[in-house]
Amino acid sequence: MIEYRQARLSDAQAIGLLHARSFRENVRGEFTDEFLDADLPAELLQLWQGRLDLPPENQFVQVALDDENLLGFVCAYGAHDSQWGSLIDNLHVVHSARKTATPGHVHNGCLLPNKARKMVGEAGFEPAIPCPPVRRLLCDRLMLVA
Repeated sequence: MIEYRQARLSDAQAIGLLHARSFRENVRGEFTDEFLDADLPAELLQLWQGRLDLPPENQFVQVALDDENLLGFVCAYGAHDSQWGSLIDNLHVVHSARKTATPGHVHNGCLLPNKARKMVGEAGFEPAIPCPPVRRLLCDRLMLVA
């Protein structure tokens, strides 16, 4: 069964590793090999430790877990922009959990933006956009746009 919950500081390592793996698998050619082949996991671990340790008021990070295994995560900023509204800044799903379904639960990267938009609304912010226009190509490549 999939559990959705707020990310904790103890999730930073798993989130950083998934973020790094997702970048390496999906954006090679759009970022330099030097950047992607460097110590990206350590850099992203530091980023996520900071985000989860001292989050701004409008940030929330949710994880999707299957037992204790991280399936994906979303990082959103409520009321981020006066024109675009709330922002889903990061949304990453493990490759094996994309486009698969089980009765009663859908493991589908394409549906996570809908879940994230709902969570943004429940947090009292305006509707979230899954990806700003400059990130549309990346989101399409990751199959994360509903």
